[in-house]
Amino acid sequence: MFLKYFGEHKWKHIPDDSDKKESILLKLCCDKALNRLKWHSVLSFDETVRLTALWYKEYYQDQKNMYDFSIDQIDYYVNKARELGLVWTT
Repeated sequence: MFLKYFGEHKWKHIPDDSDKKESILLKLCCDKALNRLKWHSVLSFDETVRLTALWYKEYYQDQKNMYDFSIDQIDYYVNKARELGLVWTT
């Protein structure tokens, strides 16, 4: 899905031979955020991947001003949240 928005690219995997261990299962409890803050996601999974891929594409291929690009993406997110009527946007 990432390549759908990023475009064709060849990836090179460089294995990390260090002894750093990652937990097999990472779990976050969001109960308080869901119940007390009435939190819910603003972006769909597809939108999240699209925005992420476009940011990386801009960073690695186009070499534009990333500050302005990032601010534009944040504005997009806030406006989308405002359309959903989220309390923190009022």
